[in-house]
Amino acid sequence: MTTRGEYLNALDTIRKYRVQLASELHDVDNSFLFIGITPETRIGETGLSVHITNVLKCFDIGWSDPVGKLSDLSLNEFSRARNIGPKAMRELMSVCFAAGIKIKS
Repeated sequence: MTTRGEYLNALDTIRKYRVQLASELHDVDNSFLFIGITPETRIGETGLSVHITNVLKCFDIGWSDPVGKLSDLSLNEFSRARNIGPKAMRELMSVCFAAGIKIKS
């Protein structure tokens, strides 16, 4: 039989675990969504958000272009693009990482 004290200790442990798990999941990158992407994969087949594909239009990169074309651009060029924030930058970097593309500094 479980005592009341043991039960309350177990509840406390579960609460602490939930807080820890929530903070860790917040820090997790979504790069697992882009598994199986190669440099030859077309941009339209990657699952990138519409927001990112619109940003890429500024660089003359469209849906039918391969992901490998992103290697022609640098981080500075990406960061100067209009309407690209930290979240969009992480998404773009996740795709490049999954495809094995090195982006110039």
